[in-house]
Amino acid sequence: MRGALIGLLLAAGIMVAGCCSQMGTCTGPGPCPVPQAAEKGETVPVKPGVLTKDIHFAFDSYELTPAAKSILEAWADYMKDHPTESLLIEGHCDERGSTQYNMALGEKRANAAKTYLVSRGVEAARISTISYGEERPLCTEHNETCWAQNRRDHLEALK
Repeated sequence: MRGALIGLLLAAGIMVAGCCSQMGTCTGPGPCPVPQAAEKGETVPVKPGVLTKDIHFAFDSYELTPAAKSILEAWADYMKDHPTESLLIEGHCDERGSTQYNMALGEKRANAAKTYLVSRGVEAARISTISYGEERPLCTEHNETCWAQNRRDHLEALK
């Protein structure tokens, strides 16, 4: 009886911890998986009224994918509709590479997103960037699936 109860509690905890509603907007404490479309560089559909908070990058790259551009288009529209808000873009990397290299790459990733948003009409003064390099991973396992989750920009609207 006690074993069955423990098993039931563990199963419930795993289900709650792994619950993600969409890329970058997890409802549980664990990381969201990177959608296959983002891994393949395809466009990711953005639901009206729901902003995806993370865009992802290929290994050792700060080039925006078509999926990232589609997400940033939604952010540009949001920022134009909310002229009193500002935006923070955090650049992140996986654990491979030196700390110094990853800080620079994270900065390039954040600036790539900022440049794209500015090209879409968002005022540069409303966008701040910061690089965390490899210091704030979503996933701490040592494999490609996990590293792909950590190669990202995280976007947060600030009032």
